[in-house]
Amino acid sequence: MSAAYRDLGFRPPEGPEVASVRDLLAAYDEDIVLRVPSLVLRGGAVYGLIGPNGAGKSTLLRTFEGMHTPTRGEECVA
Repeated sequence: MSAAYRDLGFRPPEGPEVASVRDLLAAYDEDIVLRVPSLVLRGGAVYGLIGPNGAGKSTLLRTFEGMHTPTRGEECVA
């Protein structure tokens, strides 16, 4: 953990891994709408998705729900 996080009192979530993605790429036709190199979500933590319209927030959630098949990469939901 970086010193900046420690100084602010943050600590990484310690719960079990509940969802993860690796090298995720989602595209609609020729438009790449989402790139996620690595993401791990742990139980007991609160997460928020923020970003402008068209940033891929809904696409990421649809991928976790199995409603969208990524163009490339792996996702795992426990």
